[in-house]
Amino acid sequence: MYSVRKTVSGAGRPRKVGPRQPNGRLVQPTRTETEAEVVSLAARQPHRQGSRDQRLATLIGRLVAGNPVASPPIEPAVTVAKLTADDLYQISEKLVRDYRRYQAALASRRPLAVTGGAVQRPDPDPVSEQKAIDHWAFLMRCLRCHGERVEKAAMFAIIDAPPDMPAEALAPWIKLSLPLAFQALNEAYS
Repeated sequence: MYSVRKTVSGAGRPRKVGPRQPNGRLVQPTRTETEAEVVSLAARQPHRQGSRDQRLATLIGRLVAGNPVASPPIEPAVTVAKLTADDLYQISEKLVRDYRRYQAALASRRPLAVTGGAVQRPDPDPVSEQKAIDHWAFLMRCLRCHGERVEKAAMFAIIDAPPDMPAEALAPWIKLSLPLAFQALNEAYS
């Protein structure tokens, strides 16, 4: 245990392990070593299974892209005619971006408590906020016209699902509803 005495020099603390310079300071890794460590860490994550593709970091990315590097290769669980995996992933990214705009527009309408001091906050733009809310309502109507299940499947798989959730744990009705959701969103965004 450390001593109770407070010292500036850190007397009594154990030294960090690692190679040291002649002056006693720890040797810092180079930029290439740091980048190599980040890439190897990403490749070791169980949901990526050796692939460096960033889409595999999210559940929807794993569903639409599959993983050809894994052994055995994993086929995409969600496919839509005339749309590539990149198109499907871009559609899901647009939906997440629009959802964040919608949430920000709703949050900007609530008063915030200012307890003291000057707070520099930009004035909310009611026109852009209303556009974000109206656009989100339009997207939800497009999904809902294919049924409530399609809307719920898109909301869970694209927005609410934890990134490290295994694709096998996803309910079958969600996987079956996602192609309709992507078709509706593709029509809405085009």
